[in-house]
Amino acid sequence: MYLNTIASAGFTHWSVSYNKWTGPLERLAAAQPEVMWSAPRPAKWRDGSAIVEQHCRVRYQPEGCEGPQTFAVVRFKGADEFSGIIVSWCATGTGPDAAAIFARHRLKGDKENQIKEVLRGLDLHHPPCAELNANRMFMPSQRWLQYLDRFEAAASAR
Repeated sequence: MYLNTIASAGFTHWSVSYNKWTGPLERLAAAQPEVMWSAPRPAKWRDGSAIVEQHCRVRYQPEGCEGPQTFAVVRFKGADEFSGIIVSWCATGTGPDAAAIFARHRLKGDKENQIKEVLRGLDLHHPPCAELNANRMFMPSQRWLQYLDRFEAAASAR
């Protein structure tokens, strides 16, 4: 299983979204006593509406994993009551608190979406090469070409 590979690579701060184990994790999170949840924090939902979040960690051993893993979970509420639980992977060991894990995970997702935007603009689904050094040059060059296209479009509109 890929989670065993990630764990054995020695990473200390990582996150993976995976929706295969949400049922057991939602049950574990829902069973956590109130004292295990962080203080409520204001946040914004995907549509920009105001919500309140609370975070905690749970331990669970997914099928195929060599041992239990630590998960960061968040529960959120709109106007009056908690209405859902979202689950995200977090690294085991001495990582940050669950809220910090989610903040980092969201930042990672935002960066992935920026890369997807560049690739879609070029009608690509993946970077052109699995070699990391090639991709380091490809992405900045493509952003530069997008900038030039926008500059030419603005100049021709004048």
